[in-house]
Amino acid sequence: MAHEMSTRGKSWSTAKAVCPRPEHVGSRVRFDGHYGSSSHRRQLYRCVPGNGDRPHCFTELLPREESWSDACETCEREVEVREGPHAARKYQFVARGIAEALVMVGAGSTYRDAALVSRERAQRLRVSSTTGVPRFSRHGSLVMDWVEVFAPVVFEPYRPREWPATGSLLLDDLPFRVRDPETGRHRIAFRIFAAMGYVEGRPKLWRLQAFTTKAQADWETFLGALDGAPPRVVCDNDHGLTNAVGARFPDAEVYLCEWHLRHALERLMGKIRVEQPQQREAIDVLLATASRPTTAARA
Repeated sequence: MAHEMSTRGKSWSTAKAVCPRPEHVGSRVRFDGHYGSSSHRRQLYRCVPGNGDRPHCFTELLPREESWSDACETCEREVEVREGPHAARKYQFVARGIAEALVMVGAGSTYRDAALVSRERAQRLRVSSTTGVPRFSRHGSLVMDWVEVFAPVVFEPYRPREWPATGSLLLDDLPFRVRDPETGRHRIAFRIFAAMGYVEGRPKLWRLQAFTTKAQADWETFLGALDGAPPRVVCDNDHGLTNAVGARFPDAEVYLCEWHLRHALERLMGKIRVEQPQQREAIDVLLATASRPTTAARA
């Protein structure tokens, strides 16, 4: 076993590894072998305490894989074997590879494409049990899990802490439906509440959160997550939403979204066209002359 390897005859570590135990500050540290598979080995160290405690093995808080090459293309210098990329202790993929996948997703790539690239770059392709040949996988759950775990941490320094103090705040929700295997019908599994504001005239996504319903209490929770209040809110005429806006932002002007109003008008006129065929010509003229809402007016 690697942790049972003797340190006799080994030189002291030049990697400046430090024992994580506070009582061993200043202790001498040696290389003490490796752990992990042959192509993804990470370093073990042995601490020889100066206070008389027994020597013990340890790994760094953020271990490094062995370098795959003699030089780093990013920092443009030669690297030692022990200076490979950092990897979380129980993760198969290095931190840089995870970050690259998150950047791909942020730039518009799908989870499947980002997962395929990540597996290829990290040489983490699974081997077929029948042929022994590495097989490519585009399963997106790998990157999906990374987004769930790391995206909130990456986004935290940049997320808004307050609602916009100027301009309009646009509010709406998007339902996500799933098929019920028992009835075969589709039902709403959850809704994504969204808020968009403006910075120097340009739209900016302000906040997203999932809820199971769109009741007033849910909207109040969503609106109460940030400090401050916008001077103007643009939304549809959903009672739960408008009541929540009135409760959380009592001084804000509420402007009903023109896009939703036109959509409601078109649905109503469509129903009348079916029930009252003699009104079809008048309805077509009305809809043709009705002004189209601008993008900024949509919630």
